[in-house]
Amino acid sequence: MKLDDATLKILAQVKGGPLHASGLVVSAVGGPDANKRWHVEDIAHRRVLLGQSPACDVKLTDRSVSRRHASLELDGARLRLMDLGSRNGTYVGGFEIREVYLRAGAEIGLGQTMLRVELDGTSHEIPSSTEPRFHRVLGTSAAMRRLYPLLERLVGKATHVLLEGEPGTGKELVAEVLHEAGGNADAPFVVFEPASVAPEAVDGELLGAGDRPGLLEQANGGALFIDEVGDLPVTVQSKLLRAIQKKELRRADGRVVPLEVRVLASTRMDLDAEVQNRRFRDDLLLALSTPRVELPPLRRRSGDVPFLTQCFWVALGGDARALPPSLVQRLSDHPWPGNVRELYYAVGRAIASGDAEWPDRPGAVSAPANAGDPVSAILAKELPLAVAREEIIAAFERRYVERVLERQGGHVGRAAAASGVGRRYFQKLRAKL
Repeated sequence: MKLDDATLKILAQVKGGPLHASGLVVSAVGGPDANKRWHVEDIAHRRVLLGQSPACDVKLTDRSVSRRHASLELDGARLRLMDLGSRNGTYVGGFEIREVYLRAGAEIGLGQTMLRVELDGTSHEIPSSTEPRFHRVLGTSAAMRRLYPLLERLVGKATHVLLEGEPGTGKELVAEVLHEAGGNADAPFVVFEPASVAPEAVDGELLGAGDRPGLLEQANGGALFIDEVGDLPVTVQSKLLRAIQKKELRRADGRVVPLEVRVLASTRMDLDAEVQNRRFRDDLLLALSTPRVELPPLRRRSGDVPFLTQCFWVALGGDARALPPSLVQRLSDHPWPGNVRELYYAVGRAIASGDAEWPDRPGAVSAPANAGDPVSAILAKELPLAVAREEIIAAFERRYVERVLERQGGHVGRAAAASGVGRRYFQKLRAKL
């Protein structure tokens, strides 16, 4: 979203103070890590991961523990423990659990490890920003303000970054900002979505074929953004790893091309589980995650929905004085499974239709059901450009998917092949529509 003068005026009126949070003390009372203690200063604005992965706050050496085994987070004043699909389960009081609220001093079992969990009542000041934004990334919530200092440290660096989070949380926007803010706005920023091409074409698309340079080479001197790196075939993962480690790309004709590319990768998957299931290379995950940045879902960004609604309303052409409080309240009450992206388009539809006609289901994408001209029908609504474009694309994709499925007798694999895209991408597209 472009930050015009009206949006900047809104941002200038918002400032935050220092953030304080209570901590958490986790002690190993049994298992390979017995007598170890971990002190996590901030439990209020983030989830705490338990497992073998380097991404975990409580990193265990117990080989019977999954890479991301379980998580702890505050839900109001209560501490919630969740099993994250571990191999050997998570136990409390001898019972295997999926999700449970813990009392102070509770003991939990993970594999051969027994942990005692206690809240630290001391209030700690945690690193955070007082600003309501990081360049074009907006948010006044504590969950976002504690993220901005980390993003600031990554600006201008050559390190690869792994951006994790649910769809719609703004991973591509963060990647763009990390690239632009470091003085590299004029350098290449190349986007690659592996699932949008057929699996057998991923290698050539990314690394090149014959004399045709691939996207990795096209990004030379700048950044390559891999949108859902978990969709890369394992054979391509090994070639990508070699290229970024050696800082060179070997063409089919034997010519070696020097590479200076920053890889910014995103994922909605649990890549630690993918590594555990041998679908993702551990060494590639390590190379890309220096560091890993987890973007919070909108439902965990307390107070951000009213703030973002106001910013989006103005940016999409609405009169700031005419923003209905009832609309803000209704939007605030919605869980937003599509996160910030869903909120953005819902605000656009509200501007176009008027608050009285705002749909009960904000995430719904309207599109003509008849076989007439959908473009004319959508243009007649006089929607903001971004919203109109989204509706036109949705209408086209819906009719395309329906047609190709009908021609292939409903067979998803054949429909994906006929469309020239990967099966997983076609399934994602079908599910979205």
